[in-house]
Amino acid sequence: FGDVFRKLGVFIYNKTKHMGKNKNKIHRLLVYMRSNFSCVRCGLWFEAPPNWDKLSAIHNGEMFLEIDHVIPLSKNGSDKIENKQALCQKCNNKKSDKLN
Repeated sequence: FGDVFRKLGVFIYNKTKHMGKNKNKIHRLLVYMRSNFSCVRCGLWFEAPPNWDKLSAIHNGEMFLEIDHVIPLSKNGSDKIENKQALCQKCNNKKSDKLN
């Protein structure tokens, strides 16, 4: 799955790198898929609603599954998909702008 994901990600990135906000929405979808719609820290799983438009954030009734930069932009991290991970709001708030 990893190799297929990388190829899909590179293809989509090349098609969307000049699309502004849409690029971030597509990155969100790819990061969700890579994490199996789960928080990579605590494992909390988020179910996509039946009417989900694939480019919106997912909410489980309590919190959102957010996209976090592994190395924060404030610490010279990149905005590339390889530097993004899915975290629930609780884990993302704990992490803040730390590296781990």
